[in-house]
Amino acid sequence: MKKVSVVIPIYNSAQWLSDCFDSVLKQTYPAMEVIAVDDGSTDKSSEILQMYAQQSDKIKLVRHERNLGVGAARNTGLRYVTGDYITFLDSDDVWAERFCEILLEIIGDADIAVAGRATYVNGIYTKSKTAPSIETVDTEIAIKYVLQGKYSAHPVWGKLFKRELVENVKFDEKYIFEDIRYSIDTMLQAKKVVFSDKDLYLYKMRDGSIMTANTEGQIRGYVHAAEYVYQKLLESNWINQCNYEFRVFLARGIIRNTRQFIRHDIDTNFFKKYNSRIVDLFENLGGL
Repeated sequence: MKKVSVVIPIYNSAQWLSDCFDSVLKQTYPAMEVIAVDDGSTDKSSEILQMYAQQSDKIKLVRHERNLGVGAARNTGLRYVTGDYITFLDSDDVWAERFCEILLEIIGDADIAVAGRATYVNGIYTKSKTAPSIETVDTEIAIKYVLQGKYSAHPVWGKLFKRELVENVKFDEKYIFEDIRYSIDTMLQAKKVVFSDKDLYLYKMRDGSIMTANTEGQIRGYVHAAEYVYQKLLESNWINQCNYEFRVFLARGIIRNTRQFIRHDIDTNFFKKYNSRIVDLFENLGGL
């Protein structure tokens, strides 16, 4: 039986850890290992993790003495995986009970299987980002789906990767939106990607998370991610085929950054500096 390795980065997640780990330990697929990386938590997370590790020999605990960030935590976890497949789960999210079982059923000869996703904002269901039917796509379509944010293609969590595909792919440890970089890197290597038609990953947005609290970090991170994606598309000769989708990606970045600027106390010069870099990418694609 093939083994699935799940990497869970944890930082001050005590309030959500029980739901997260219960959803993993209740999986209908038995051949699993859990690499839990405590990224320097200062709340009760470490105690809760110890309790779960005592309950299940599937759980392996790794600890950073100080908070290094989610990219570094995932990279640390990847050094300990031994499974045939690798997946990622954020510590405030949960899986449906058949998450692993269904993705393993549909992956076949594909390199990546993508779970359907239900989104909750502060505990209230808002939408599903799930394909209407099981869909298998090639490299070009997979890249376009990442750029469009279609069917939950761009997050790193909620995907099942064949281990050999990701053995040499690392997360950026300096900026947020590291998942976009990782998704582009892996989609560029994948020959086939299959999308599930079921909500298997329950994504929970909440006040105070890194994606709602770190406003300047979001602006800076999105721009660096956009520049990275541009270079990867250029180097791999996909830039022409994905020109329209990349423009959409850039436009979404400008809208996102402008919203952050309007809603939060962000320095005007900082905002202009980073948004102008997205405009530069537009001009590199032939102008606005």
